[in-house]
Amino acid sequence: MAYAIQDVVHNPFDGPNSKEIGWVIPGPDELPALGMQNGSGYGCFVAPTLRVGLPFIPEDVGRANASLVECPTGFFCPYIDSLDSNKFPAFCPPTTECAINRLFGVRCLPQGRYEPMLCWPGFYCPDPRVMLTCPSGHYCVSGTAEPVKCRMFSYCPEGTVSESNYGFIILTLGIDLVLALAICALKIRDNKLAISVPKLNRTPEEQQQQSESLQIEALESTADQISSTETLRKISQSSSPSSSLCFQGYDSSAQESLRSWSPISMTVQKEMLPLVNLFDAELMRESLNIRFNRLGYKPNGNNTLLHEMSGEFRSGRSVAIIGPSGAGKTTFLHTLMGKIKRTSGSISINGSASELGNLRKLIGFVSQDDIMPKDLTVREAISFSARARLPETYSNHDIDEIVNSILFALSLQNVQHSLLGDEFTRGISGGERKRVNIGLELAAAPLVLFLDEPTSGIDSTSALGIMQLLSLLCKRGLLVISIIHQPSKEIFDAFDDVLMIGKGGKLCFSGPTSEVKPYFEGFGFSFNGVDNTANVLMDILSDCGLMYDLSPSLSTEAIAEHWASLQTTSSQEKSEKVVDDRIMSGCLNSQTEIQIVHDMPLTLDTCTPKNVTAHPALLQMTKTRGAKFSRIVCISFLRSMKQQYRSWQSLLMECGTALGAGGMIGFACKADEAFHGILVAPFAQLSCPSNDYLLSLYGTLLGLAIAMTAGPAGVRLFFSDKAVYWRERSSGINPLAYFIGKTISSIFRIFLAALHLTALYVYLTKPTFELQLQYALIFSNYFAIYGMSMAVSMTVRQESAHLLAVVLGLFLALLNGSAPRLSDARKWGIEFLFSLSPNRWATEAQYCASLEIYKGRYITDVAADLFGYESNQSLTNIGIILSLGVMFRVLAFALMTLLFRSKQT
Repeated sequence: MAYAIQDVVHNPFDGPNSKEIGWVIPGPDELPALGMQNGSGYGCFVAPTLRVGLPFIPEDVGRANASLVECPTGFFCPYIDSLDSNKFPAFCPPTTECAINRLFGVRCLPQGRYEPMLCWPGFYCPDPRVMLTCPSGHYCVSGTAEPVKCRMFSYCPEGTVSESNYGFIILTLGIDLVLALAICALKIRDNKLAISVPKLNRTPEEQQQQSESLQIEALESTADQISSTETLRKISQSSSPSSSLCFQGYDSSAQESLRSWSPISMTVQKEMLPLVNLFDAELMRESLNIRFNRLGYKPNGNNTLLHEMSGEFRSGRSVAIIGPSGAGKTTFLHTLMGKIKRTSGSISINGSASELGNLRKLIGFVSQDDIMPKDLTVREAISFSARARLPETYSNHDIDEIVNSILFALSLQNVQHSLLGDEFTRGISGGERKRVNIGLELAAAPLVLFLDEPTSGIDSTSALGIMQLLSLLCKRGLLVISIIHQPSKEIFDAFDDVLMIGKGGKLCFSGPTSEVKPYFEGFGFSFNGVDNTANVLMDILSDCGLMYDLSPSLSTEAIAEHWASLQTTSSQEKSEKVVDDRIMSGCLNSQTEIQIVHDMPLTLDTCTPKNVTAHPALLQMTKTRGAKFSRIVCISFLRSMKQQYRSWQSLLMECGTALGAGGMIGFACKADEAFHGILVAPFAQLSCPSNDYLLSLYGTLLGLAIAMTAGPAGVRLFFSDKAVYWRERSSGINPLAYFIGKTISSIFRIFLAALHLTALYVYLTKPTFELQLQYALIFSNYFAIYGMSMAVSMTVRQESAHLLAVVLGLFLALLNGSAPRLSDARKWGIEFLFSLSPNRWATEAQYCASLEIYKGRYITDVAADLFGYESNQSLTNIGIILSLGVMFRVLAFALMTLLFRSKQT
């Protein structure tokens, strides 16, 4: 419907909308009856016969410059004529009702015949004399000169003020549907894998036939062919990287020779060959021997937990560490590994003073607690360990074979596709978790394997099977050091050496298990009638040992003092012998003065003892261990994506919370038109109080919603796997690569959560700027708050991290320059605090973008300056928000790395 100045009989607002507007303009024929006169200032409805209107432009100025009198684009002024001074625009006194409405920010219709009017919402004014109804498929805000075409997937009936776009709702529903189908398909696949396990139960005849066909014997003839370790090195070096795993590059005689190199005759089943061959290939390169001297640990300088312990662990041996509870077994293990900083003593590796912490990639550690990602299957967890920690020379096929071998060796084939689980998530049993924990370390082929009570919580048969497997690998050159609590006879006899720790962290014995019984029988302890030597040894260490003469048991302090005196004498004799040997070999001359101090090691850089691998060779070996940086990033990303898919309930909750937050904000801020401000000159007097606070409120509410939804989600991202990270960091996995892979995987969650929040928010609040910009602002804000929450998760406990992340997020959301205003912050000198808030930049961009459509009708610069915002900075602001997100993540990584030192134990 069009209205023009020629409509002199009918009301310009006559029609369907006239009742809504409730205003009637008298026509020219009605003026005499009303006593109205023509002339500037006449025609005000409060006093039609009086000249009460105030001209906006003085008559002499208007006559000199007619353009100043003309209404600007977007205004409706059908009776104003710039050529007739009697029809110049004038401001009329408002009626009481209009005055009250304007006080509350509600626009009034013109209060006089010559009072200009901003084109009414739902209409557009291509010419000041014409007002047209906004056509279907378009929307028209106040002051529209040309209707704005609605975007795709929008509902815009005739006369609409703003578009209702449901495109994001359709996109969200489509993505949710695809994700739901994908998760269902993956769940079905996992269930099929879980029930389709290999056949494990074979008849005794089948087992006997396989054992006979796959038996590996130590043949005398082949032993003559391989006379030294150097020959084995040459064979290994001549093979290709891929064939070194399963010896596919050797001829048949070389393969049988290498198998027979094992010091013992042993039956190895076919399924175990990849694992055995892996250790053969890696351990023939280097060996690792550890010697510790006067190792002591006093945590506070008062209480002694370890008391000057000295001893040696040789490669190819399995060592059992026994002692009563609280004696310091775990403390000794952690001190030896460098997880705890010792207060005294020294450690040498292969004859060179060094620390095991420098060789983390060559060391395996199975803690007493089963630390594993709960959302992975058994196979996936072991496969990740192998791919991340083995040398790059092993192909994916080789690693799959190794994983299959480990699953078979540890009897985990029937649960290989079962989730690990935890105390809250149903998964495998406790005994199976312990075996998986061992499998994670075996997959890395370490030179030395530390185990903290590996047989606790599992049945005796499984425990014995584990020890037999470790004994088999020891014969390949692996050094196994294990804390054992109340071992059975079979398990104790499976160890080559035993180290006994008494109360106060004092060393009572260290040597072969075959010598421990005669040693303590020399003290008068009775072993008669006891089949398990370990039980008697535990009684001795607990001051409860039975003496032959029924006298009180000898105290562990006395036993420890006697052992220390024996070690001192032995050390002096060994040191003197080493000096004599070096003089004979020419390394030293007889005039060299050497002072032998108690049990300190003799270290002379001028001569390297024979048959000892130089420590730099071990350092060089560590460089070959582990996947490349990019590969760690990739497998960490894939692992995290699997974890997210398996914890789809948390993803559903996060997206649902974001959807609800977007809906609540949308309903709270729902309005046909979000802004009206100060009209352009000279019509500022016609303006009602500006509602620019509403646009800034939108930004504040969005920031609060994102803080409450993204804060806890960002904490969960790393906190759930923090213990797993500490374990993997201790094993030498690159922490930065792990962090980047995990962080990249979180982009998927941020994308979905931001999309769900945007969907309802956009539909209800009806922004007038680009919807892509609105989503980009919400996404980048999400990204930044996620990063802030990640940093929080590195510093405090889980029960406090969620609350702290939300509180900090709310604080940053309120520092958006709305209240207090950014302009005031500049005056107070605290603008830098606002600059750290991602919501400050998001609110500024959204606020200024919302004003763009009103330029030329309202003084938008005044509205922006009121808060201190700068316009036309949308892309820059998004870049700043993303930079803040990256900065928060850098802080999170720094905290994760620095705080790792205090969490290694």
